Amino acid sequence: DVAYVDTRICPIKLYILNKMGNSSSIYVNVFHGGEEPLREGEDCCPPGSLPLNDAQYLGATAVLRGEVSKIHEDVRIYSVGPSNDETPIRGVVILAHDIFGFDTARTHNVCDDLTEGGFYVIAPDFFGEDLSVLHGWCSGPENARRAVGRLRYPWKKVQPKLDMVLDHIKSSTPYGDLKVGMLGFCWGAWCIFHASSSERIACGASFHPSLNYNALKMIHGDDLEELCDEVKCPQLLMPTFPDPACVREGGVVIETLRKKSFGERCELVDFRHVTHGFANRGNLGNKRVRQAYQAGMWKVKEFFSKNL
Repeated sequence: DVAYVDTRICPIKLYILNKMGNSSSIYVNVFHGGEEPLREGEDCCPPGSLPLNDAQYLGATAVLRGEVSKIHEDVRIYSVGPSNDETPIRGVVILAHDIFGFDTARTHNVCDDLTEGGFYVIAPDFFGEDLSVLHGWCSGPENARRAVGRLRYPWKKVQPKLDMVLDHIKSSTPYGDLKVGMLGFCWGAWCIFHASSSERIACGASFHPSLNYNALKMIHGDDLEELCDEVKCPQLLMPTFPDPACVREGGVVIETLRKKSFGERCELVDFRHVTHGFANRGNLGNKRVRQAYQAGMWKVKEFFSKNL
């Protein structure tokens, strides 16, 4: 009984991981629905995370409603509003992509889905390049892309692009007076926690957040507790298997947030029965993934409705 199995690539995964010794036991736990959190590692996404595939293969068959454009000449954005023009806009959401980048998996489809809650959504290209040339699972290249994303895009490079997007919302859209929240996947959670130190962000929601001690410290020099201490707005955390204990119930992230003045508005929903990456890289043809995605999006819309 598993959260997600892609029969076309699982034999390859097993072969590679069996050759790696220690990693093989971790993957067996994924196959058997293990729920024990992963120990702290140095990678962005934990071993056993879902690989990258194109949107159509992942069950996203609807035609995208939004458009890709550029702001300040060099920052691409995907922007979209509700399908019904009469739907009132209650807030703006900036979507922070995962470590694979701007136009991958179902990222833009999630933007379209989110608008139906009454939100105008903008997904910026924080990297400005494609880190997803290779698809499917191959541990070496996949981990290399994650490392490239972490190393090449520290906060000092990401923050100016986010500021451009915030300025664009304020000056070039009809929604400049509305509150702005953020939704992120994996790497996007790290982006959200940095951004949430600014009063320009009203709240943040993170699917399968990549916020482990070792990766943050070794790659960015960030201290997780200090990063959490700087957050100034409510957060929704949605960890999955096999995310580490620090992002789960009782972990340092949610415990630090709950001590703040807005702590009662911080929430955690543990999607332990689906795998890291399910929200934007999971196959919606799988019933468990589809139900978890629907439940997660419902929770995200509810959270934003209360905080925007």
